Amino acid sequence: RVLEGGGAGHSAKLYQELLEDCVMSSIQIALSTTPVRQFEGPISLLDNIRPALPRSMYMFVLTEVVSPRLKSELSQWQPTKDPLPVHKWVHPWL
Repeated sequence: RVLEGGGAGHSAKLYQELLEDCVMSSIQIALSTTPVRQFEGPISLLDNIRPALPRSMYMFVLTEVVSPRLKSELSQWQPTKDPLPVHKWVHPWL
């Protein structure tokens, strides 16, 4: 038993390190490579991983990965030329 002897705090730290080293980079890649307007997959991913992530990690993903991509896409959106209304692809992220 690798986790014995360290207590709950030690186990939580090991869990967070495991997530950071093995999971977070895959999540960031998945969310960074999928077009923002194709929201079904990324939102499903976030919904499924949320219970397993500490709140701080989940908030990091939202603020440092998702939010900048949404802002960038919104700044490039041209309402008179884009056939897809903005609410169709922004609202699901809210």
